[in-house]
Amino acid sequence: MARSTSSPQRAQTEAEAQVLVAATRIEHVLCAVRGHRWPDLDPRKDKLPKGFQVGPLRKDGFFDVTEFCTRCGEERWYVSQPDDLFGSGVRRSYIRPADRPVIARGISRDVYGAELKAQLNDTIMAAATRAAEADETRQASANGNGQRPEGVQDVPLPVFRDPKPAAS
Repeated sequence: MARSTSSPQRAQTEAEAQVLVAATRIEHVLCAVRGHRWPDLDPRKDKLPKGFQVGPLRKDGFFDVTEFCTRCGEERWYVSQPDDLFGSGVRRSYIRPADRPVIARGISRDVYGAELKAQLNDTIMAAATRAAEADETRQASANGNGQRPEGVQDVPLPVFRDPKPAAS
């Protein structure tokens, strides 16, 4: 798909993004563009959600946390802080699924996202075109001239009236 580009380098980056999007599972593409879907923690529940695991509490008060993206399966893990699980000092490490390609340097999330949107747009427009063609074919085949086939009659719709007469 041809894109308008402002530089040869950007054109090459867009071409690389086009190939990468086409070769990647849609779950990985969506996560790369929109961000991962990490499990939601609900403080009102006693049970942790699927995809959220904690290791045993150590003597120093720390424990390991592992989360899995519910869309693409990417794993992230970190060691909690003793008093603040979500503290600003928490460093997370990520483990990519084996089938997820690495996005090349120079391909930004914006370029990757633009390519995804362009390919989705092409897919949706093709489906809409096919639906319009099928509708035209259906209408034309009704009687060859778009008229109602012989013997088909209009059925009057029932008229519903208010059971209470209007106050005068």
